Amino acid sequence: MACSEHHDHGDEAGHVHDSPSAVEQAATPSQVQDGITVQNAWVRPTVGEQDATGAYLTITSQEPIALVGVATPAAEIAEVHEMKMDGDIMRMRMAERIEMKAGEPLELKPGGYHVMLMALTSPIEAGQEIELSLQFEKADGSKVEMPVKAVAGQNAAGDHHSHGGGGDHKH
Repeated sequence: MACSEHHDHGDEAGHVHDSPSAVEQAATPSQVQDGITVQNAWVRPTVGEQDATGAYLTITSQEPIALVGVATPAAEIAEVHEMKMDGDIMRMRMAERIEMKAGEPLELKPGGYHVMLMALTSPIEAGQEIELSLQFEKADGSKVEMPVKAVAGQNAAGDHHSHGGGGDHKH
């Protein structure tokens, strides 16, 4: 799915990017499996008839590994996306593989790499727990699947997807 044609976010000059407070970051426990740690997993609650949202988290692996996919029962389509400037336009496109170095955190955050949840099965409400399944490939080609629980609404301040105008922004 080539998504850059319907994900032009325009000039980013009008967006505010606040970083979450240390108190918010500390609220989500670390989730660890197979030498992979996930921290600060959260999902943006939906507004009105919105049928897509973003999920954000920080992943650290003890060995080189690649993030190759994501799945969730909360959405028919779940993809890792990357935000990049293309001239004066912020564009979003699917990232099929993100190589991770041992010990270096990969932050999936607003304005960079993030998880897009599209064709949601139901609205996402603040406080709701969303199950994500992260799919990794190790250097030897073996696959690792890691279940992650993300809480809706945490760390929501300052996300670039808050474009104003209510739920009119579609992915």
